[in-house]
Amino acid sequence: MVIPDYQTLMLPLLRRLAGHRWRTTALVDELTAEFRLSEAERTALLLKGRQSVIANRTHWALAQNDNEARFYAEYWKASPDLLAAFTVATAKDTANATSGQAEVLV
Repeated sequence: MVIPDYQTLMLPLLRRLAGHRWRTTALVDELTAEFRLSEAERTALLLKGRQSVIANRTHWALAQNDNEARFYAEYWKASPDLLAAFTVATAKDTANATSGQAEVLV
């Protein structure tokens, strides 16, 4: 499997953040397991050789969604139906992006 980009990590990350506190290393381990990364993929380092690619992308997903994650984590805790709706909307966005169409959700 290919190491997922940070955008792909966002939804699984938000699901884990809903109502829970995590250490970043534990999140990296969980996401690595979910995406079934091989040992080589788990240990692949960035060009500078200081950080693994999956850890870097997890940090980017956290940084890009820090405020949104806090909002959605609290909201999903109160309304699990929102998570299902968001998952469907994300799937539609992905399908539309590959077909060249755009859809705005209000």
